[in-house]
Amino acid sequence: MRTAFVLLWINLVVVVAMRGKGSSDTIESTDNDTGHSMVDDMIDKLDNMANEQTKNFDRILERLFGRGIGRIVNSKSALGLQAAFSKPVRRSKGKDKIRSGLKTELLFRELRRLIRRNDLTSPVSITNALQSRNEETCPYKNVDCTDNRNFKIDVMRYRTPDGQCNNLKNSSFGRAEFPFIRYLPADYGDGLSTGRLANDGGQLPNPRLISREIHTDFNSVSGRITHMVMQWGQFLDHDITRTPMSSGFEGTSIDCCAAVGEFPNGICDMAINVPANDLSFTKQSCINFVRSAPTTDAACTLGARQQLNEITSFIDGSNVYGSTYEEQVKLREMANGVMKQTDSKEGSVGVLLPQDHDDESCATDDANKRPCFAAGDIRVNEQPGLASIHTIWLREHNRIVTSLRAMHSAWPDEIIFQESRKIVGALLQHITYNEWLPIILGQTVMVQNGLTPLTSGYFRGYDEAIDPTIANVFATATFRFGHSLIDDHLVRLADIANTSASNFTNLQLKDTFFNPKSVYDFDNGGCESILKGLASQGAQTVDRFIKGQLTNELFTDGHMSLDLAALNIQRGRDHGLPGYNLWREYCNLPRATAIDELAEIPPGIRTKLESIYAHVDDIDIFTGGLAETRLPDALVGPTFACILAKQFHALKVGDRFWYENDLNDSKYTKFTTEQLTEIRKVTLSGILCQNMVASGMPQNSFLKLSTTNPFIDCDDIPTMDLSKWTADLQGMSNLKNVKPGQGRG
Repeated sequence: MRTAFVLLWINLVVVVAMRGKGSSDTIESTDNDTGHSMVDDMIDKLDNMANEQTKNFDRILERLFGRGIGRIVNSKSALGLQAAFSKPVRRSKGKDKIRSGLKTELLFRELRRLIRRNDLTSPVSITNALQSRNEETCPYKNVDCTDNRNFKIDVMRYRTPDGQCNNLKNSSFGRAEFPFIRYLPADYGDGLSTGRLANDGGQLPNPRLISREIHTDFNSVSGRITHMVMQWGQFLDHDITRTPMSSGFEGTSIDCCAAVGEFPNGICDMAINVPANDLSFTKQSCINFVRSAPTTDAACTLGARQQLNEITSFIDGSNVYGSTYEEQVKLREMANGVMKQTDSKEGSVGVLLPQDHDDESCATDDANKRPCFAAGDIRVNEQPGLASIHTIWLREHNRIVTSLRAMHSAWPDEIIFQESRKIVGALLQHITYNEWLPIILGQTVMVQNGLTPLTSGYFRGYDEAIDPTIANVFATATFRFGHSLIDDHLVRLADIANTSASNFTNLQLKDTFFNPKSVYDFDNGGCESILKGLASQGAQTVDRFIKGQLTNELFTDGHMSLDLAALNIQRGRDHGLPGYNLWREYCNLPRATAIDELAEIPPGIRTKLESIYAHVDDIDIFTGGLAETRLPDALVGPTFACILAKQFHALKVGDRFWYENDLNDSKYTKFTTEQLTEIRKVTLSGILCQNMVASGMPQNSFLKLSTTNPFIDCDDIPTMDLSKWTADLQGMSNLKNVKPGQGRG
């Protein structure tokens, strides 16, 4: 469909170009040898040109690196921390996909130029043949899921680390290192890759100005939801989306403010200028913005730039385990099914994540200089709440392993690991859809979109035609609604039931980025006091407001800071996301002709939008979505609810390993009815109680304590009975000699 659309567009350009040009001026394609040869010659010329320019791109990066242009030398600076959070692609396969995207973009740009200049003979034939050749070298190819030589595990029984063959007919659906899909076509200024333009063809408003005027700091603490809603959202996001930035030579990070116009392919063309008289950014005139690494769509269509999701789209615990086999091995002991951990010798009741001694951007600021942590996702150390929730799920995996090993001493390491990983993935899905998502979307949207988990029996709605791959708009704008939930401090508690008894000091968020000191701070409760605080402290309400520590002091180093809201807005433009008004129309809201017609946005905010945006079509999706009035029983407005519901529906219906599934061919993948009953008992509060010292927790850790959400002793919170896993596995005779290390993963 996409290929046909692009080729149709090119054909239309050809028709227009041919008007007014005599037929004798153009050699049309023929069936004779000469015509065919001319087409082949032009294809070879274009292909060689693109290959040479791609190589030249690498040479330019090497020269810039040698001259020190755009290099980030201080890993603890604001730019160093920004780079740590969005590390460029380092995997060889990922680099190949980015090079393919670069080549495709070069081909399409040159092809379009030649067509518009009427410099091509047989333009339609050349276009079709060039597309065919590009598809031949496309890095996004399905694999044969029936060939066990392709994999290290049985893909019928377990998820592959990178998500391949979840869908047995479309093996790439939802896999890691795969392009985001689009719900609406890309909207680039030049139709190919440059930032979106305003309705009048000019530049859109400055993202920092929008942030400063619309996404201001206002303290509006929710009386209903806890900060854990934010924390689970971030943890979940890191299970399903990660977009790599473009990089310099050998994968180095880039300071675009020091290199505007120097880097090829527009890498630094969208650095954000700080407006005059900006009272918060007095020491800098630019906010670093490196464009996301480009790639093609899955068909390698000659068309608009796409972006890459480095991790699996599925809710599968990839943030715990990694999205490649190599990442999994690095995190595992490779014995007895357990994952690596750091044993605490300072009084903590539980183990910590394994330490990452290679992360130069991250270390405690105390005398011990203790390192940051390693997990399935590289962003684990961004702030201590995130590292703490990662820690709980490491403990939960190893807790499950201990129980399974006690019942099945003959099971080899790989089977114990995979069965435990399977259970953890099910728990993550259940908590997300049963506890967290209803708070975000409300029961009405949950029911309308078939998102509510069953209370008994199996789900029989798996649809192999549904592509669960994360949508660009979801990753780049909609799911970033959670940035509005973040408070500027983290509460630490010894006991949720008696908050006044705690003498632990709160943490200022700006002081915790990529600094694990508070997780090691056992005198103040370590990660456990942070988790108790998250389950008690009220979150900020979801609205247009974002805390100043995120918009004025993000990753601050005393000389430079970043602005999260401005970066979100600019990232949407970088990715070619259409404006808010088109997304309204996509979600069956009336398309407005003026800002004042946006009935879903309060009048006062509409007035502010009118002072910044010249036209209603100019409004960015991130800003417009957050400005909407929330649905009655939800945290988000109708446009964000629509997009979120569509994505979470696909993640459920398009996942062969969805925890409730009962497929005809899933005798190995599905849980028994007894096991499902146990999984359905699980709550986040129960997981926390089982993996840290606590007297009790709120019935629902995502909601503030109330008469309808009481404090419950940990002994009284229902938990999963792992004795329901005593039966041997079906087909176990084929698995007892499984040894990891064979196949590609």
